[in-house]
Amino acid sequence: MLKKNDLKNIDLLIARKEIKVQFEKILTDLRKTVERNGYAVQTIERFRGCLENPENSNVSRLPLYSPTSFSPKHNKINCVLCVIGFTVSIYWDFCNGHKELETKITKNLSKLERIAEKGLGVFRIAGEKYPDGYYLVEK
Repeated sequence: MLKKNDLKNIDLLIARKEIKVQFEKILTDLRKTVERNGYAVQTIERFRGCLENPENSNVSRLPLYSPTSFSPKHNKINCVLCVIGFTVSIYWDFCNGHKELETKITKNLSKLERIAEKGLGVFRIAGEKYPDGYYLVEK
């Protein structure tokens, strides 16, 4: 049942639900993309659990946390997992009232959706370990 405060933030609640549904669909698609890698599949499922209860937004709950969407490892799977972890942390902040983060979430979800649709073979690793890290770009 909705509380009085929830009615004030109905737009946030609707956007939150839409993003969560889209995020879960993308995680399901990504799971199929990396199904040969048991670690990646398990990590994606653990990220799915992190979408529940965003009010408890402690980064120690994340199976893999990156303060940016870049990976410290030169590995395609790790690049994907870092984007997911970063996006989950942004989603938590969004759910806790930072409405300005919606465009950043949407941008990262679009990136993950492209990876899920096209597969990892279409992407190559770019970047350097320092200062930012590695990320995926289309070949």
